[in-house]
Formats: sequence, structure tokens, C-alpha cells
Amino acid sequence: MRTGKTIILLIASSLLLSACGGKDPYTYRGPVHTNPADTGATPPGPVDTTDVPQPPAPPTPVEVTLLDPFTEEFDALSTDKLVFSRDPLKPDYRYFSGFPSLSESGKTVLMLRLNPADPSGVGALASAQGFFEEGSVSVRVRIPDISSVQPKLAAAFELALCTPDGTDAVKLSLPLAQSSKVTVSIGENEQTLTPSLSGFKSSSKFYIYGIDLGAGSVSVWVKASASAEKTVLAEFTEGLPSGPLRPVIRFSHTSPAALYPYEAEVDWVTYQKD
Repeated sequence: MRTGKTIILLIASSLLLSACGGKDPYTYRGPVHTNPADTGATPPGPVDTTDVPQPPAPPTPVEVTLLDPFTEEFDALSTDKLVFSRDPLKPDYRYFSGFPSLSESGKTVLMLRLNPADPSGVGALASAQGFFEEGSVSVRVRIPDISSVQPKLAAAFELALCTPDGTDAVKLSLPLAQSSKVTVSIGENEQTLTPSLSGFKSSSKFYIYGIDLGAGSVSVWVKASASAEKTVLAEFTEGLPSGPLRPVIRFSHTSPAALYPYEAEVDWVTYQKD
């Protein structure tokens, strides 16, 4: 019996060696695939495109009315060239069109008043009833002298060109606390300048301030009279606004609030095509 078992084992061993020896007729040399179910890994799912940058959506078209050239001289109690932003809940004493000028006899002006009760940044605002793409906007104005009453008041008269959503694209500001300065801004670029006009003081007399908008530049300027040459405060050729802009004038305070209803006189506002 022992000899028979030995023979059987020898035969089995011989067959096993024969099966494992020699060249395998099929040899796979590619990458080894691991079944996720065997490792606990999560099988790949659909690609998540949440964080993949997408092309920007095209801007929504905005319908605007383009301005014809105009001049508003405020001879009457009302105007069809500008729209006043009035308080609808109570009488609004911030606007007086056709008002006798306090500094030039025989002249009527738009009197703009600061309301001490207005919140910071809220004040008198008048805007043109349309937009323009190229041309010149100017205003003749005198701001009040507050130097002996509230010399540190943060308040200003502003001439601005605004985009259809109300953002200031270009702005010229006359700070009441610094009547010898003019602040000019385009986009995020802002600078406070001293005009090279002899004895310039925006509270002492009327000056003409303007913004020229061209195809490749924006120029901000001031002059002492209609016949005088423009004194350019700043000229920009980069970061220019695109699309139509609305002319706006404002008169407001920030913090602290005005103690009294200080008054600015606007002689006229005009828009001209070049």
C-alpha cells in the first residue's frame, strides 16, 4: 500500500510540474485592474464641472435714450431737461429752480440745498433724461463758503457721468471743506488737484467745470469764464468707460451731517456734441 501511494504521489507531482513548466500560451502584460468592490474604493462617477471656469454670459442689452444737445439755464420754476430726485413723502426743499442768485444780480439759478436730516450720501440729485457716448458736459456753479461755520464738513458738489446701472464712471467733485481743490475720479482712480488758476476758490465765484468724453480719452477741466481757455485738470487714455453715460449733478454730505442747509448755486448745465 505504501508503495502504491508513493507511485500515485510521484505521478501527481510529475503532472503538476508539467503544467507549470514551459511557456504559458497566454501572457498578459498590461495594467492590472483592481475592482473597487475589492478595495472599498468608490467607482468613478460623472465629471463634476462645478469648479470648471465657464465663459462669461453675454451682457444683457439695455435700451437707453440718447440725448440731443441741450442747455438748461433754470429760468423757470421747472425744467424738462433734468429730473430731480425728490422725496415723495413730504415737501422737498432741496431744489429751487428759477431762484434769484445770491451772488450775481439779475440772474436766476438752480438753488440746491443740503438737508441736515438727510442720511450720509443722500442729497439733492438732478439727472439728464438720457445718455450720450461722446461729447462735452459742463456746469457753471458756485459752492457755499463754510469755512467760518463748519470747516470740516465732508460735503461736495459733484458733476458725474453714470452708467445705466447708476455707477459713477467719471466724476468731478468740489469739496466744501477744501474750496481750493477739485477731486477727479475715473473708475477706481481718484486724485485731488489744485487748479492752476490764479486765486481759484470754488466758493468765491462761479466757475465752469466740464468733462469731455471722446473715443480714446476723457478730459476733466475748469475755466473762469465762457470766453476763457480750459484749464485741464486731468486727462485719461486708459481705463475708459464703455457704453452710454448719463450726466448727473449732486449736492450731498457724508459724516458728520451738515449743521445748516448750505446752498449751492447752479447757473446752467449743458451737453454739447463735439
